[in-house]
Amino acid sequence: MDNENITANGGAPQVATVQPVASGSAQPVVAQPAVSEPKKTKKKVGLIWGLVGGGVALVVAIVLLIVFVFLPKSSGDPGVDELLQGSLIKVEVDGKYGYINTDGKMVIQPIYDDADDFEGGFAEVELGDEDMLIDRDGNVKMRSASMLTDYIAKTGNWLIGISDTGSGFGLRTGLYDRNLNLLSGSDMDVFSMYDTDDYFGFLKPDSKKGGMIDANGKIMFELDVDTDKRYDFSINYSDTEFKELKPYCVVETESKIVFVGCTDGKIVTELNAERIDYVGSSGNNIFYIKYDRNDKEYPGYYKYYYIQDDAIAIETVPSQYSGDISDYVMYRGLVEVEEGNESKYYNVCTKEYVKYSYSSVGCDLTRIDDDTSAEFESYSGYTIEGGVVLKGNNVAIPSGEYDKFKELDKITYLYLKALGKEYILAAKGKNTFVVDLKSGKAVHDFGEADVYIQYGSSFIKFREDEKTGVYSLVSGKDMMIGDEEYVQTFAMDYIIVDGDKDNYYNTDFKMFYSE
Repeated sequence: MDNENITANGGAPQVATVQPVASGSAQPVVAQPAVSEPKKTKKKVGLIWGLVGGGVALVVAIVLLIVFVFLPKSSGDPGVDELLQGSLIKVEVDGKYGYINTDGKMVIQPIYDDADDFEGGFAEVELGDEDMLIDRDGNVKMRSASMLTDYIAKTGNWLIGISDTGSGFGLRTGLYDRNLNLLSGSDMDVFSMYDTDDYFGFLKPDSKKGGMIDANGKIMFELDVDTDKRYDFSINYSDTEFKELKPYCVVETESKIVFVGCTDGKIVTELNAERIDYVGSSGNNIFYIKYDRNDKEYPGYYKYYYIQDDAIAIETVPSQYSGDISDYVMYRGLVEVEEGNESKYYNVCTKEYVKYSYSSVGCDLTRIDDDTSAEFESYSGYTIEGGVVLKGNNVAIPSGEYDKFKELDKITYLYLKALGKEYILAAKGKNTFVVDLKSGKAVHDFGEADVYIQYGSSFIKFREDEKTGVYSLVSGKDMMIGDEEYVQTFAMDYIIVDGDKDNYYNTDFKMFYSE
């Protein structure tokens, strides 16, 4: 939702080549000698200890009060919980890299030859001839001659590739949890798949097996494959957009293509095909296959498949077609199939071909709802119905208060909620407001300014009298940007304003760094 306008006008073992840094060792429990009952002390001493004990209890109570009341609480989302710790920002000093916080304090000294941004509590850095993964205190958690990292914000997990001469890319990648415990097998080379963070493909080079695991490392299916090279193996996951249909995967190696059930590993069919040209469309389990160039019957043409109930329901050759395959999916579960100059229609409910007409017997497939308002309800508990906002069955904002609403994205909403703020944007006439969902009252009025929501940021950009401003949902303050400046980056707790220099401002709009 970047720049969206809402104006009223419109614990497994580590991989062998990784060297985790020990954080300490467990100490054995030693049996204590029997202790005789202590002698009774005088009341005066007991009174003193009572006062000391009371003082300690008071200190503990104060600490607990600070922890549970004043400090941010867990949001339940790993990506948001990381943001609540505050940004650590990479800076360069005399050719070396370190990290500062949003107060401008150097938290990790500039000693590294190269460095990446922090994600999920860790950052990849380079020092000498080693790549390392460090935590927010600068402690080294992993090291390798070479490393490749990918943070999965949805789960808080990591894909980490380390030196391994047996892998096709020179790296063997594992799936790790947020504490850097290996979730996948140590014999696996794991890789991400297109358009899903819930599943990952894997290859076992030593045994020539491949398959798919879920986000917790559980094996969904495993097959014998004909390669031990990562670049000769891939899995394409086609999620369905209909609740009634089952997701299928395509496993591709150098010499064959296998259609398989994603969740049970049941093989639908195996093809001696050249390659996958297109996989899936609109979640309808339709796959493009390009056959071997020596195919005499259909040289240079595509076949496409519709898979249903663990079998190929449609196998046909349409004319050479460059549009989206979803155009084949017709009204009420009918799939258009071209044969020569004619078309016929497959009914996914009755599993038979029918003559197409507007009165054709089809079925109403239940779509998996990805509407943003429904998503907002799932993580906030609030529903938006026209000009009314409900919390369960209770009215949070009554009809007539505002004309329309625009919810904040999930990351921003949960971040602010952990800070004790629950907001929504609302419009009334030509004015836009920030509204407190708990009280139903406006906390800020943008007037008739054009307002733009920034995804994954607690800052809102607005244009007023042809000038640009930025408003902080955290502090409730705003700042106007000069005519020769523009906002280069919106993070959750700081912005970068680009002018003669890149100036960094926190949520109080205090400049804490300039480069």
